[in-house]
Amino acid sequence: MLSLGLLVFAWALLRHLPIVAADAFLGGSWTRAGKALTFVGGSFAVAGTLAPIPGETAGNLRRYANSTELFVRFGGICLGCFLIIAGLQHFKFTKVVVSLIPAWFPGNSILWAQLAGVALITGGVGLLFRRSAVLAGLMTGSMIFSWFWIVHLPRTFVSVSDGIAVFEALAFSGIAFVVAGALAARRQSST
Repeated sequence: MLSLGLLVFAWALLRHLPIVAADAFLGGSWTRAGKALTFVGGSFAVAGTLAPIPGETAGNLRRYANSTELFVRFGGICLGCFLIIAGLQHFKFTKVVVSLIPAWFPGNSILWAQLAGVALITGGVGLLFRRSAVLAGLMTGSMIFSWFWIVHLPRTFVSVSDGIAVFEALAFSGIAFVVAGALAARRQSST
């Protein structure tokens, strides 16, 4: 998993940085870079939760991933940064977000788009701080997983490109749950 995280970092995230620098503040390239950042952090978070292999030598790199919460925290921070960006984009690109909300969903679509933006920003900020990271990870993971069913899965019948968002939503909710679960387990074992 560490290798995957490094590969995504080198291939995906680094190639997005010059594009983000040339794009408008919170432009579309920020979303792609944020997703790459989340996948980098998620790979590290998963690596940080892997159980050691029996008979593994103490000098192995994997031992360090299992001996500290550093990788899990890094995963939460990466996801948190992306959620803050995505939440701000819900306000900047409200018309686009409103177009994603199913017609059958009750209430005012603009209000739902803005509420989702606030929830994303709140969850992202919560993941940045150790005290709130577990709760923020659980709540954010649940929220994104619900969007998988409400928004992303139904849209796959409308557009082929929305099929990618289905897997991204599952990955992001999974990363949030991994971070929350690992931090909660570490907190419980230290008490």
